[in-house]
Amino acid sequence: MGGGIVYSSLYYIGYIDTLWVDEKFRNQSIGTKILSLLESILKEYGCELCHLDTFNFQAPVFYKKNGYEIFGELHHKKQNITEYLKKRSLLNK
Repeated sequence: MGGGIVYSSLYYIGYIDTLWVDEKFRNQSIGTKILSLLESILKEYGCELCHLDTFNFQAPVFYKKNGYEIFGELHHKKQNITEYLKKRSLLNK
């Protein structure tokens, strides 16, 4: 398997739990295609927003490139990492 996504939706918000692409398939737009497909599905469900969180060592640049905005940050001092809460409006997509 090259990649996949785990998500849910509640009312008008879609939640991405996990988006994963195997390292040998990265930088081939597969993650962007998976994300775009999910956003289309969520929009059909009536979702207006898509929400996720990602850590500073994961994929914040990927999500920014795909239109997600930071709306919160959680700093985990003990582990010296930052968790970014991101969202994207699906209304104008």
